[in-house]
Amino acid sequence: MKRYLLSLLLASTMATPLLAADSIDSVFDDFSKVDNADYVNVRPFMMKLCGFVGACQADLDARIISKVRSVKVLDLDCASQADKTRLAERMASMTGKNFEELISVTDENERVKIFGVIKKDYISKLIIYTRDHAGTDCTLISLAGKFTKEDLSNLVKSSSDN
Repeated sequence: MKRYLLSLLLASTMATPLLAADSIDSVFDDFSKVDNADYVNVRPFMMKLCGFVGACQADLDARIISKVRSVKVLDLDCASQADKTRLAERMASMTGKNFEELISVTDENERVKIFGVIKKDYISKLIIYTRDHAGTDCTLISLAGKFTKEDLSNLVKSSSDN
């Protein structure tokens, strides 16, 4: 009986990260197969090539780009309204699971939410979700890399100065 309980406890401990794997990657996997969805995945090799180009430049944007390991973009503009609503519901249920909301901006035309997967002292993923108020325009972007909060702060400051 003790062995059974110990193995059950061990299995549940091992399964906890898998249950939390209802992550942003699974959202991309599910919705990239939707009819009329546009999905692009720029893998680390291609991002490394972009990093070499950016390394020759000294500006802030180039330094941030050089930290990006991979990029995923999912655009549901031409998908059905039901799929867009399902994505909105899925994103709402994702809040607080593996990542936290960093920024939320609403203007007269659209809502933008930026989430981050935060490790010890860096952000390993930035997730940008945009949706217009009518629900017809819907885009999800994931940037994997190793970003500091200072990087994001400098980027926001730089974009507000321009």
